[in-house]
Amino acid sequence: MSDPLLYGKVADLRRAFDQAFSAAPTTADAELEDLITVQIADKPYALRARQISGLFLHRSVLKVPTRRSELLGIAGIRSALVPIYDLAALLELGQSRSASPWIAVCDSLEPLGLSFQSLEGLRRVAKNCVSEATLDAASGLPRSVLHANDQTYPIVEVGLLVKKLKGLGTLSEPGKDR
Repeated sequence: MSDPLLYGKVADLRRAFDQAFSAAPTTADAELEDLITVQIADKPYALRARQISGLFLHRSVLKVPTRRSELLGIAGIRSALVPIYDLAALLELGQSRSASPWIAVCDSLEPLGLSFQSLEGLRRVAKNCVSEATLDAASGLPRSVLHANDQTYPIVEVGLLVKKLKGLGTLSEPGKDR
């Protein structure tokens, strides 16, 4: 199951990500934001690159017993067992119809993975292309929106999503489902 185009896209994204840290920041860089555009439940979304510690493709996820339907299981990532959550379910967009091949890992101290459908790419945009956050009625989380190329991408506030998950006891208290 090797798709050269897909792996080329991953290599390009990895190279762009690494290059973003190779040069000293300039004043112009302060006015830019890096966003990873993705598809979640067949809809466009964006993740803030600074909130993601890694992107992984086709990782085996071992199902674990749980009452939380959004918890898909655990995966071995960077020598650690990482809980993997269905991002579509967390955003209350419904359960994914099939296994999502992409995992965005966040929170390096107590990492967790967010599974999503497909990766579009990395966009470096002017901060004025991102609207102010408003409260999302479905998830209850603040949501900013990226406006790019006549398309809108709601931005998933990963940091707040992680805090919400930890507040539910799903990470800090293994074995306790609330």
